Amino acid sequence: MTNWEIFALAGAQKGAEAAEKLDDVIFADAQNHNGTYRGKFLDIDNEELSRRVQNGFEDLYLGDYITRRITTTLPDETVKTENVSLMIAAFNYYYNTGDTALTTPHIVLIPRNQGFATAKMNATNTTEGGYLNSYMHQTVLPCYAASLKTALNNHVLSHRTWLSKSTDTSTPSMAGAGLTGAANAAEWATINLQLMNEVQVYGTTVWSSSVYDVGTDNRKLPVFDFITPVQFGRSGFWLRSVGSSTYFANCGGNGTAGCYNASNVNYVRPLILFG
Repeated sequence: MTNWEIFALAGAQKGAEAAEKLDDVIFADAQNHNGTYRGKFLDIDNEELSRRVQNGFEDLYLGDYITRRITTTLPDETVKTENVSLMIAAFNYYYNTGDTALTTPHIVLIPRNQGFATAKMNATNTTEGGYLNSYMHQTVLPCYAASLKTALNNHVLSHRTWLSKSTDTSTPSMAGAGLTGAANAAEWATINLQLMNEVQVYGTTVWSSSVYDVGTDNRKLPVFDFITPVQFGRSGFWLRSVGSSTYFANCGGNGTAGCYNASNVNYVRPLILFG
């Protein structure tokens, strides 16, 4: 073998090694996956999905979705069974966030269409306890957290996040429009399930009353760079942002950013961490 042939072979080997390393970066890095939408149905079980997440998000992309049959005992003791499609909305969205850092690789799943059955944010038209102390967060979402843990084989991750816990009814809302009432305090909480806020859906605040409506949920979910919030179902759903002393934010069935009386019903479209 000539010297030139030896040099060429060595160059080819180095090139192959570099390509392999580049593949590792492209396919194992969450941010690259956050920039690619596919929307493929994943006909895999929970263990395979978890394996792929832990293996550098192998063959997983934004919009990809699974379907699970979920049986939930609601607060009024009604038992509801529904087939729910859960799509990937982000990769490692909460990585290293929280007063206790989350360092487990994860994907964020949200219902692909409008979400679960309709429910109220509160029994009356008040946002007095902020989102953290709302009927939705304290009573409704724990029902779904229990059923999702079963349906997803306990791959639902808990994490620490910063949630509004009270509202000053006399403070003007940052939403403007003459609204009064704004979230005025927040605290760290360990959660299994939560509603999205306005920033995660729209990339900005619209009806949110104050800084306490944002917290660690301060970036748009990457999937909404590619699709609208009502892409797969024209039904309104609740958001966790306080709008005023009587309103919580919602996304309307026609895609508009809106606010709704807390005692009205809207679809429940929570955010789920799977790892």
